[in-house]
Amino acid sequence: MDTTSVPTAPRPDTREIRALALYRERGAEIVRTGPWTYTVPSCTGTGFWAVNYRAESCDCPDFLRRGVACKHVYAVGIHRAKRRGQSARRLGL
Repeated sequence: MDTTSVPTAPRPDTREIRALALYRERGAEIVRTGPWTYTVPSCTGTGFWAVNYRAESCDCPDFLRRGVACKHVYAVGIHRAKRRGQSARRLGL
């Protein structure tokens, strides 16, 4: 009997999936306010949350309750990665 198995890929965190949806729908509204700080739109209303990307912190209720990266922090990561890609293309890299 063969007992070997192929490891399964880890399931993506739902916050990562929500961050991608947030970026796709409202990414143009993510604003850099300082070297590591951003405002990110709320998914459920018209407000914005303050994100410190360096500290991976946010002032939204999810982050305050759990103390780990929320969809707003992940959305900033996507935003930064997209901007780096655009800059590299402009420079011909």
